[in-house]
This record gives sequence, structure tokens and C-alpha cells, in this order.
Amino acid sequence: MRCVLHTSFALCLILTLTSQTISQERDKPNSGAAYEATWDSPEFGDISELRGKSKVYVYCEDFKIRQVIVDELKKYPRLQIVSSTDEAEFLVNFTYKYLTTYSTGIISSVKTNIHSGEFIVSIAGRVDKDNKVHQRIVWSSQNERKTTFGKNPAQKGAQKFIEAFKKVPDDIETKGTTSKRVIEPTNDPLAADALVGTWKIVASNDQGPVKEFTFTVARQGARLVGEMKSNDGTATIEQIVSDGRSFSILVSEKNGKDTLTATLTGNVILDTLKGSITLNDGTHIIPLAFIGTRAN
Repeated sequence: MRCVLHTSFALCLILTLTSQTISQERDKPNSGAAYEATWDSPEFGDISELRGKSKVYVYCEDFKIRQVIVDELKKYPRLQIVSSTDEAEFLVNFTYKYLTTYSTGIISSVKTNIHSGEFIVSIAGRVDKDNKVHQRIVWSSQNERKTTFGKNPAQKGAQKFIEAFKKVPDDIETKGTTSKRVIEPTNDPLAADALVGTWKIVASNDQGPVKEFTFTVARQGARLVGEMKSNDGTATIEQIVSDGRSFSILVSEKNGKDTLTATLTGNVILDTLKGSITLNDGTHIIPLAFIGTRAN
């Protein structure tokens, strides 16, 4: 499968749909559910197709840059950030590039760091005769740039998207009637402590379970800290962010000279965790689903 528009390979894999749902949705393009996308022939629409939609999943390979986008989008109350593609009505994908240039003069040499990024918003398109759901790009802000003292391109892209999204009506049209969308509250002050404890996690791909591990989360003052263990060793939990009953966890592990990272995003439902893992070995991005249960 070939990706176009220089988007990350992970985006080609990130959306899922069961064959039963594909059959049910065949005659309903742009329904807003999460789907497996084929990038051989993407479709293009416009931002008006986000009418009545509010639940957005943000994907970026870099955890900190993703958080910049999430923080910016949260400033606009119509948007609801969700932790998995199963909940999303549309997807934001941001790819990031970094370049250093040098300019040498008589008095001094100047080093300029140039960051650039591509901000793409997409929904599910039509289902073709082969039961493949085509990715439908409805908005993009390409080649956002930042020099050493400039604004972060991820932040710039998010701000431009919000300005465009403000012009899209906040309602749903259904057979001549218009109904207002109700955005469900997500903030729960007790949710962060719902992660505290030891969890047994099973990660799977389309073929079945591929990895088992445990992670332990404890409260340390105002922060949540922890570690992840498997038969292969122990990894460090670098950051835990919990917003309502959703969470995002960044894990890193040294492998020789390389640093491997994994980002877990999901929801706490009583004594169960459910969500997705994005593994990054510096060369490949591997998305997996996971489910977790309390071990204590």
C-alpha cells in the first residue's frame, strides 16, 4: 500500500472497521466512524463536511508535539479530543520535519533551526466495490514553518484549522430538520487516580495477541509515575497525562544506541483499560490495540 501526500505510514493503518460495519455503512459515505483507510486513491472534500462533528483524534509520531496540538484544540469548546479512533468522527494527522541551516558571515556564523509540518484533517470516504474505505481529506495546512525564534508549526496549523472550523455550522441536518449536537463532558477529577495500581496489558494486531506486559502506576505528589515490565526487561514511563477518564502514557526504552518509544492512549472503564499503542523504533511506526485488567 502506497501513502501519498507525504503523510506518515502509520496513518494508513490507524483507522479500523469490521467487515460487518463496512457492509452496514456501504451506502453512507462520510458517516464519521473510524475506518481502515486505503491510500492508493484518496478522496478530497472540503471542511464543510465536518458539519455536526466534534470528536477528533490527534495523531503525531512525536508525543510532545501531539500535546501542543491537543492543548491548542482544547481551547475551542466545540472540539472534543478523544483517545482512540473508535470514538473519533474525524482525524488530525501532523507530520513534522526538522532542518538546520548555517549562514556564515565576516563577523559571525548564524545557525537557523527550521521546523516544518503538514497538518491534515480527514474523515472516512466511500466504500468501494472491494469493501475498501477511502480516506477523504477535507482540510490541510501544508508547509507550516518555524525558524529559531518563530511559532511552533504544530501550533500554527492547529490555530489555522480552528479558524476554518469556526465557519462550519455546529449542528446536524437530518431530513430537513436541524438538531444541536450535545458535547458530552469528559473531565472527571477522580479519573487520574483510576490509573493507580498494577495492570496486565495484552497488545494485539490483526492476527491476534503479540505482546504481554504489566505496568504499575503510583501517585507521587501531584504527578503520576510508573514503570512497564515484560519478559524482555523494564521500560521507563516518561510521562502520564490523564484528562477525564482518558489517558496518554509515553514509555521509552534503551536498546543499544537506540531509544525505542511507545505511546499508549485509551480509556479507564472501571477495572479495565482499552486503547491503542503506537510503537516507534526510530524507523518504523507500529500501531497495536490493547486491553488491560487490574493485576492487584
